Amino acid sequence: MRSAVPLSVLLLLVSCAAPPPFDPVWFEGARAHHIERFPVPAFAQRLLEGFDAPGAKQVDELDRQLWILRSVSGDRVDTRLMLVQAGGEISGDLEAVPRRLHVGSADDQPLHLTSPRRVASVRLFDEEGHEIEHGISGIPVDFLCTGLFDACAVLAGKGDFDDRALSEVVGAAGRETVLRSIVSLYGLARVVRSNRSLFPLLRRVVDMPSVLSVLLHFGVDFRLDTPLQRAERWRTGLPEPLDLPAYRAPLRVTINGAPALRISVVAAEPRSPLTLSAGIVEFLVERPSDPSVRLEARLLAARRGDAVDCNPVAAEHR
Repeated sequence: MRSAVPLSVLLLLVSCAAPPPFDPVWFEGARAHHIERFPVPAFAQRLLEGFDAPGAKQVDELDRQLWILRSVSGDRVDTRLMLVQAGGEISGDLEAVPRRLHVGSADDQPLHLTSPRRVASVRLFDEEGHEIEHGISGIPVDFLCTGLFDACAVLAGKGDFDDRALSEVVGAAGRETVLRSIVSLYGLARVVRSNRSLFPLLRRVVDMPSVLSVLLHFGVDFRLDTPLQRAERWRTGLPEPLDLPAYRAPLRVTINGAPALRISVVAAEPRSPLTLSAGIVEFLVERPSDPSVRLEARLLAARRGDAVDCNPVAAEHR
């Protein structure tokens, strides 16, 4: 049995030509946040330490990642550690049917995408090492194995599309690659949304619409703007052997047509153990109306499930 997931709202702006316009000044300024390093709690090494050499484009059982997240609001800084571990397979594929990519063109034809799923365990800790929450989510394996890197490789440097459809610019195969990449973001968003302690950190950053906006739009309309043609070459900045070529790309979420989140994300080729995050190794999320309110996240450790465990101390925390 398949679980059908409507992605029409999420993928409405994948054509990369829709408003609001790209902000090159902000994207350039966001570079500093990716270069700057911030302190990591000593407790992190007890959860997971080190990086394994990249393997295949797959998610294996016991693949693990450790992330540090910093929620910043003026002088207030809340630090969290997030340990993610892949579990066994879930019966039934996840089905995604992205629609309305570019109305009136070949991009308007629905493309049916399916992916097998695995269980993902998500554990959230405060900076003193106290476990805040332990949640379980399902992750779409095939979509994560595409990741943003492949879409950036297809789109980077293409410039503005104007009124051209995505398939006219990159071809049918390129269009499918881009769609799978964007769906991987949806898979990651599902993990965040399912965690009762993690989601509020992101919600704190959002520029929420006014009551008048909600009334005029008869509700709340979320859209994801993905101008991946603006992506630039980058490196992960991780220790060897994962100091890999990557892209830094802008994303933006709008609510009722107004900017709600500005995002700068660094993504490498999604090879295990980076596939758990679709190749994403760090990201910055800012409130458009107040850049001092932001969420920063970086990958601290990543281990393959099929590799020798060189960190037995972490076993007590799994």
